[in-house]
Amino acid sequence: MRMGRLIILKFAILFINLPRKKVCYMKDKIISLAKFLDNITFKLNGLSSIFIGIITVFILAEIIARKFFNFGFLFVLEVSSYLLAASWFLSASYTLRTNGHVRVNVFANILNEHTSRILDILATIFGIILCVIFFRAVYILTIDSYFFHKTSFSPLRAPLYIPQAFVAIGMFFMLLQMIMRLILLLVNEKPDIDIKKK
Repeated sequence: MRMGRLIILKFAILFINLPRKKVCYMKDKIISLAKFLDNITFKLNGLSSIFIGIITVFILAEIIARKFFNFGFLFVLEVSSYLLAASWFLSASYTLRTNGHVRVNVFANILNEHTSRILDILATIFGIILCVIFFRAVYILTIDSYFFHKTSFSPLRAPLYIPQAFVAIGMFFMLLQMIMRLILLLVNEKPDIDIKKK
């Protein structure tokens, strides 16, 4: 925790001591980096939408097969569960960037803009810590499943590292978006984008 505060303090001192021209150049670079990350995030959200579409097709096929032909597909429930988990995590960074996550705005509404921004910075730092912990756990789980050839217990015997890899990728980009959010807050830029303008 102390190390994190020291890094933020060093970044703030560096930013304050920079000439105005360099600050503008840095802001431009940060914004272009944020746009690059947004591009990847939006593509991951598109992949998430495709996964939801596949789940819909699978479930409809299962319903039709059971209703009219009196048989079912063994893989539908398992694969749909994996796709649902993958779609949720792949779209998490997009949801963060577009301000779609549930937030408690009680304090933000009664505080002034400066205090609200500081509160947002602290919440973002806490979010980064949680994302690092969760990404590390999922990454280790995925690597473990890959090297030890772990499979599901169902008759499908699906390799578990595939759905776990999608969760790890989603968490990685969620972490990157959290870090980008912190940087944007520190340089006094708007951390969220309005998807209606896109």
